[in-house]
Amino acid sequence: MGWVGDQFTIARTTKCDSTFYHSSLTLNITRPDRWSFCFDIATMPANGKYACHAAPTAGQVDIVQVLSTAACSSSVNSVTVDGKAWEDFSFGKTTNILSINKLASAPLPAGGQLSKHTVCIALDATATACNSINEFCAPTYGPNPNVCGVLVSDAVSKSTGESSCCPVYRASFGDVPVQASYTFRVSARFTGTGMNCALLQKNENISAQFTQAILTAYGKALSMQPSQFEALLTSCSKRTFAGVIKMTGLTDPDAVLKSSAVYLKTVGKTLGFERVKAVPYVPSPPASPRPKSPKPAPSPTPKPASPSPSPKSQGFNETNVPTPSPQSPAPSYGGAPQQG
Repeated sequence: MGWVGDQFTIARTTKCDSTFYHSSLTLNITRPDRWSFCFDIATMPANGKYACHAAPTAGQVDIVQVLSTAACSSSVNSVTVDGKAWEDFSFGKTTNILSINKLASAPLPAGGQLSKHTVCIALDATATACNSINEFCAPTYGPNPNVCGVLVSDAVSKSTGESSCCPVYRASFGDVPVQASYTFRVSARFTGTGMNCALLQKNENISAQFTQAILTAYGKALSMQPSQFEALLTSCSKRTFAGVIKMTGLTDPDAVLKSSAVYLKTVGKTLGFERVKAVPYVPSPPASPRPKSPKPAPSPTPKPASPSPSPKSQGFNETNVPTPSPQSPAPSYGGAPQQG
């Protein structure tokens, strides 16, 4: 691990064993959604060759650290350990290391294995940068760019004042699919040489074929199956169309945002659109209910009115009082508005 291990103060300044294959701990990454990632820590049977290759009951997990970058210092929204909120974490602004601490004090997970934990990190989904694992994990300069530098340390020994085991991992996430579906909004502008909003709005079959052509282009670019795509919403106004697309099983949602213009370049030339842009889709929150109007204060009881003269005494015939003629209905100005 060399360079990666040297980035961690624990591994660099203490005598703890940072060689990952000297440890019985295993570490794998899972991705619940685009903005979250988890480290699943477990153990393999002890081989007896190294002191850190110990049994699951040894309790070798107290600190988990992740190499990050300065741009991500405020991007962590929350941390959970074994599904429960965990407050003891910090981001070192001089080291750019996220440290999740005191895991040895966590309740025993299922099966009672002290070294088995799932540590999940949720990033700020509303941030414009550093909101996915691709951006959070610092480069480790190895052959695989899609990895996180991670250290897992046992508790500090009371006798030595240091940790004994602190394996360092290059944990890969490049082939790890996002478990939840991912929804994004793609838009583009018609060039005037092919399709246009009038055609899409006039003919449902043409609109469906147009949408399917875009989904097919994404599937081809990402090597995914048609069943992994769903168009939730489409709209078209003037020369701009937009679609909200849900995908499942993506391994790199960021690539969709960064490379949609490339993925749709060929179909764009065929159908006549350009300026492709994709952004995460976050539905607008429901409108807050209107506050109830306060009850009006009771009005004072009016004084009885003075008797007024009857219509007859005012020159009207009481048996033939004129009645107003019914009003004509307001003129209509066209049908219901059409959505663009």
